[in-house]
Amino acid sequence: MRRAALSIARHIPLLIRHFQKGKPSGAIAHFDEGALERLMAHPWPGNVRELRNVVERAGVLFGGELLGADDVDLLLANAAPPLESRRERLAAAPVSFVPASPSPGREQPIDLRQEIEAIELERINMALELADGIVSEAARLLTLKRTTLIEKMRKYGVQAAA
Repeated sequence: MRRAALSIARHIPLLIRHFQKGKPSGAIAHFDEGALERLMAHPWPGNVRELRNVVERAGVLFGGELLGADDVDLLLANAAPPLESRRERLAAAPVSFVPASPSPGREQPIDLRQEIEAIELERINMALELADGIVSEAARLLTLKRTTLIEKMRKYGVQAAA
């Protein structure tokens, strides 16, 4: 068993590239040296399928970003990243952000619900694209129940590409 884990570990960078092949650059998460070391040290009880799941989830959640060891720990724990770590990463690496609506003035309030719905719709569409229209796979990438994703798709009028 230990021998199988070692043979997978040394191929992790190649496997990551394979899983990301053909994906748009915005749907690819990049792993720094510490992140790769963490991935290579993981025992991978789910074998290569578990690694694929982690790489795809990283792409959905952190597409276009550089991930460190702490980010990989969160992905391996199947947990959402805490807000503080996201803020620290965003502060460290400048990111261009274009708000969905113009910046509010005193007369123009922010419609937070609309902003959140726009982000949610974008992530649902991205996950469906990565999953080739397979709703259960997209739900897995978004760490949602399949039925919850179906409800959200109905809400936004999203059709799965069959």
